[in-house]
Amino acid sequence: ALRGSVPQPVTDAEILDTIAEVTELRLSFKDVLKIDNLQGFQTLQVLCLDNNIIKNINNLDHLVSLTWLDLSFNCIREISGLDNLLKLTDLSLFNNMITNIAGIEPCNHLQCL
Repeated sequence: ALRGSVPQPVTDAEILDTIAEVTELRLSFKDVLKIDNLQGFQTLQVLCLDNNIIKNINNLDHLVSLTWLDLSFNCIREISGLDNLLKLTDLSLFNNMITNIAGIEPCNHLQCL
């Protein structure tokens, strides 16, 4: 027989509280097809999505605290979806299919591209 207390299931509120405190998320080499399901990560500062199969930069508008975004080694053809990422200082798009550097104008604080 087991002794001691039985672990209680985690509540949705506890999960949301934890997500709201995350400042760094690394999803490299995970075969990610698209950027999605990042609602609730308001304090996220570092997002690494390198070495996946992402084709479009989207669904990042609400990540206004983001300072570092790594999208290198994906299948991205066009830079877009960065309009609200005003705190972004580091953006990596190395080894994609981008032919025109445009769409980064709103990112006034970029130090590394």
